[in-house]
Amino acid sequence: MKRLKFFCTLVLMVMACSVMAQGLKQTMKIPVEQVPLAVKKAFEKDFGPIPGEGYWEALVLKTNEGSRTVVRPLQYSFNQRSKSRKVVVRFEPDGVVTFYTGMNKTSQEESADSIHTDQTRKIGK
Repeated sequence: MKRLKFFCTLVLMVMACSVMAQGLKQTMKIPVEQVPLAVKKAFEKDFGPIPGEGYWEALVLKTNEGSRTVVRPLQYSFNQRSKSRKVVVRFEPDGVVTFYTGMNKTSQEESADSIHTDQTRKIGK
């Protein structure tokens, strides 16, 4: 019986340590002043001026390293919601747009797929 209790306690301690070692992902609202300049510039380049009605969020990974907590941003997103429209624009920390909906890009860049499609049409004629 003592061995069973010891074994159960040991297993619970190992599981608790493994859970504590993993990072915690958390989404938090942030003020526009905390958004990196690369993300702001990418938004203005692709979608125009940043609207004042929306809010910014950051998806962060919190990990414990010794006695301190380290927070690393994984993505930033601009959100704007109204009754008729929902806008979401997601960025990597270096300013690359990963997803957007509800807004049209102002700078129209051709994707590699559309260029490839045009070339195959010319070759096939």
